[in-house]
Amino acid sequence: MIGRALHRVFRRDIGRKLVALMIAVIVWWLLSLYVSDSREISLEVVPVRERADAEEQRLVNPAFYVVVPEGLIVRSVNAKQVRVTVRGLRSEVARMERELYAIHQIPAGAVGAENEKNHAIRLSESMFRIERGLPSASEINFDPLEFSLLLAQEARRTFDLAAGNVTITGTPREGHMFDSETCRIRPSQVELVGPRAIVDAYMAVPTDLRLEPVDITGKAFSVTRQVGLDREKVHPSVTMLTQNELVEVTVDVFPEPVARRLLRVPVEYNGEELLVTRNLRVAEATATLDVIVHGPPDSLDKYTDVDLRKAIKLVYDWSATTVEQGRDHVSFFGNGLPGVTITDVDGRTLEIVFRLDRIETSPATIPDQPDGATSGDSP
Repeated sequence: MIGRALHRVFRRDIGRKLVALMIAVIVWWLLSLYVSDSREISLEVVPVRERADAEEQRLVNPAFYVVVPEGLIVRSVNAKQVRVTVRGLRSEVARMERELYAIHQIPAGAVGAENEKNHAIRLSESMFRIERGLPSASEINFDPLEFSLLLAQEARRTFDLAAGNVTITGTPREGHMFDSETCRIRPSQVELVGPRAIVDAYMAVPTDLRLEPVDITGKAFSVTRQVGLDREKVHPSVTMLTQNELVEVTVDVFPEPVARRLLRVPVEYNGEELLVTRNLRVAEATATLDVIVHGPPDSLDKYTDVDLRKAIKLVYDWSATTVEQGRDHVSFFGNGLPGVTITDVDGRTLEIVFRLDRIETSPATIPDQPDGATSGDSP
């Protein structure tokens, strides 16, 4: 009896049953092909400061937003993207591809009293949303299933930028030079923001904080550039709170100085009358000096040697001396000679050699008195 029943079920009208089965398989295949779909959606991991920022940005850039509370900063993320594989109705999958996002809020005490700490995020379906609610998918998978952020205590420090923070590359036009120590930075005082340990390390060794290089190749005049932090040398989590995170750096480029040699330039002495009050007089003093005048071409080339000698004034004031014999520096005054310096022929500071003598004074004499008279007697 059972055999006959099975025979009727499976063998009776076998042709029509096979056709029906084939039609069902084709319909299923067509439904699977045209109605359902599977996609892999990549979402960038984006740290933000406020949840409102995430809600606003996700409208134009669906991503995995991590809300970092005030006082903490993200040093690094071990996954730049999360990949979400979804399966479901084609229309729903297409919608998720356009709209899928997630927002994860990091708790304020995630780091505790430590300087920095890893915060792990395990992905789940409940984290993800689309424009009008939860995504509708028959299957959803994640890669990676978990990722982590290295969080650190945030620090803000006032930092003084100086020439030591500037990197200069290239060489100026032939016949020109620059002075790396005279670079000008505006603003020179900025606020650094970043992980506390890293910012404090820059505060301890300020020259480790490097600005983007300023190229002076072939330049004959001062070069001014807007530069930010050199991201090849400065930790990426450190920023400057300036407009567009930039400062203005000016490097002065100027002609190489020329040198003019002048012989027997007279030395002018002042204050000799003050020596007398100290019972001193000048016995010997250098009368002239051989000098080298250094300066920019536009300051020196317009002078003949004769005119240059007239423009130079070497002065020594006797009120400066405290000894009666020795050497001392000479003051230099240049009339209409900007940027000019002066040395002796060996490149050293100008000095005079002098010797002072004591002024000999005779003892006071007492007039002769008559015999037996005293100074107290009346005439």
